[in-house]
Amino acid sequence: MSSLVQNNLERNPGKSSWAIRRRIIILTLIFCAGVVTYLTLKGTDTRTAETIVQSAFALAGAVIGSYVFGACWEDRSKIDALNINTGPVINSGDITNIDNPDKK
Repeated sequence: MSSLVQNNLERNPGKSSWAIRRRIIILTLIFCAGVVTYLTLKGTDTRTAETIVQSAFALAGAVIGSYVFGACWEDRSKIDALNINTGPVINSGDITNIDNPDKK
C-alpha cells in the first residue's frame, strides 16, 4: 500500500474534532452510568426512576451506536474519496474486472 493511501486511511489524519467527540462520548457514558448507579443504590422504586434508568440505557446505546456508525461512515468516505475498489473479483482470469457494489 502506498504511503499516500496509508496516510489517507489513518484515523483522524487532519486532527479534526475526534478528540472532542470522544471526550463528549465518554462523559455521556459516565453520566449514564452515574445516573443508573445512583438510582440503584438509592433504592427508589418508582415509575419515574424506572423511566430515568431506561432513558439512560437508551442514551448510552444511542451514543455507542452513533460513534461506531460515524467512524465507519468516515472510514468508508475516505476509501471512496481515494477511489479504492474493494469489492470481490468477478472473473478470476481478469484481475482488472473488480466489482464494487457501492459504486454505481
